[in-house]
Amino acid sequence: MSEQSPLSEREIEVLQQLALGASNNEIANTLVISPNTVKVHIRNIYAKLGVLSRTEATLEAVRRGLIEVAINPTLAPEPEVGPAEPEAMVTSPSSEPTPAEPVQATNLVQPTLAPTPDPITPVLTQPTNQITIPRGYALAILGVLGGLIVAVMAIGWFVVRNNITPTTQPAPTTVVSNMWQPLTALPQPTYQHTGVFLADSLIVIGGNTDTGVVAQTWQLNLATGAWRELAPKPTAVAASGAVQIAGQIYVAGGRDKNGNASKSFEIFDLAQNRWQSGPAMPEARANAMVAAIDGKVYVFGGESESVIAATSFIYSPDSKSWSQGAPIPLPLRDAALAQSGSDVVLIGGQTTSGPNLKTWRLQTGVWQALADLPAPRIDAGAVYITNQIYLVGGAEGDQPVLVLQNNLWTITDLRTGHALSEHLVLSNARDIYSIGGWNGTNALAETRSWTPITNIFLPGVGR
Repeated sequence: MSEQSPLSEREIEVLQQLALGASNNEIANTLVISPNTVKVHIRNIYAKLGVLSRTEATLEAVRRGLIEVAINPTLAPEPEVGPAEPEAMVTSPSSEPTPAEPVQATNLVQPTLAPTPDPITPVLTQPTNQITIPRGYALAILGVLGGLIVAVMAIGWFVVRNNITPTTQPAPTTVVSNMWQPLTALPQPTYQHTGVFLADSLIVIGGNTDTGVVAQTWQLNLATGAWRELAPKPTAVAASGAVQIAGQIYVAGGRDKNGNASKSFEIFDLAQNRWQSGPAMPEARANAMVAAIDGKVYVFGGESESVIAATSFIYSPDSKSWSQGAPIPLPLRDAALAQSGSDVVLIGGQTTSGPNLKTWRLQTGVWQALADLPAPRIDAGAVYITNQIYLVGGAEGDQPVLVLQNNLWTITDLRTGHALSEHLVLSNARDIYSIGGWNGTNALAETRSWTPITNIFLPGVGR
């Protein structure tokens, strides 16, 4: 008889999917819930069953009789067939012994000796006639040849010196290194947080931790390597978006402690270490993509009440008001956003029909489709460096960093080292920083950096 179930009906459904080996996204699609809700259920299951992994949860659930794992009889292993036992010989008693058969002698094979090679007959060669040059003549010839070589080199140097014409300098070619450099870890493991690069430091805001959604604000001084806690955000949220304009950090939307999308819009002054509330967003949004274009805050897509949106909202710091923007090409959430000036690119994410492979670029107010991703990336991070976009994480396994250049995705030799999503990726236009995140089972506190190496070739020389 099974024990009384400590799990809810929905948690039992999630547990059954875990037992089948389904990923978080597959569970979300099967049960028609969001991946964030799946993660909440999994944490609750771990806590109620007292386990730390999917395998332990499955075994404990089977032990308690909460779920049953069907075994396909056709897949049962067949018994191993060993060598047949020799049958025992039963002989009837006989008064006369049976005469033994004569043993026939085996033929002996005589070894064959290799033939002795013929002796080598040495061949005597007649000495050739040699011409001997007197020492004085040889030195004279060498001197003349040396003088000619020096003269030719001098003439060539003079001609090149007065006729150098630089050719067109080739574009720099980026060669990526294959190692992350560890930095000081976050004070606590965090995922679904937001932040910006500002004043030679990393600013990390809110997010999800082992204790739930937090309002904490942290600053990592890259010069000293020390984290400092700043004033807490008025509204604790996860899955929000942040940008900085003129030294002010604007944080839009997010998901509150109850898991609901929020309309909150709050502004942080780093110099004053002070937060203030701005006008609420027109609609609640979580998991949206946020950019700063021409001094305004743009909020693209996102999710509210399990509905993925294609709308966009624009906030003007001058008028302190919101307006409706042009919609994005498709309903989208959890896409990576890379920005260089007014050039904004949305990569991957989740649509109403599943993972999105599309890459969209906003230039001069018009969305253009770029090259598709080679594989889905959800909750990844992306940054612009020179004319390239680097995409980090966003997959359930250890995946390489992708680079988009000239509308072509390429794979680098740098990997994340483990499953990584819902992390924060920032850049100072030279270095790439990855902070915290989720590895599929636990929240992460790791902070690390990576610097792509740019080799600039010297110009060629022509006549």
